[in-house]
Amino acid sequence: MTMSRAELDAHAWRWVVRMDAPDWTPAEEAEFHGWLAANPKSEGAFLEAQAMWMAMENSGVAAANDDL
Repeated sequence: MTMSRAELDAHAWRWVVRMDAPDWTPAEEAEFHGWLAANPKSEGAFLEAQAMWMAMENSGVAAANDDL
């Protein structure tokens, strides 16, 4: 199955958010690595989303969203 760029980015963002949760499990880790292996573009999309997430955390945006 071929994903559009928007779908790939959405999946990448879901992974970034899930990884940041305190209850990240070994099963999720295995599922994440399967997702990475399924599409050669997954890693790039994930790294972009992760970099943005880290930038938001450093700016206080992610912390502000915790109150929502």
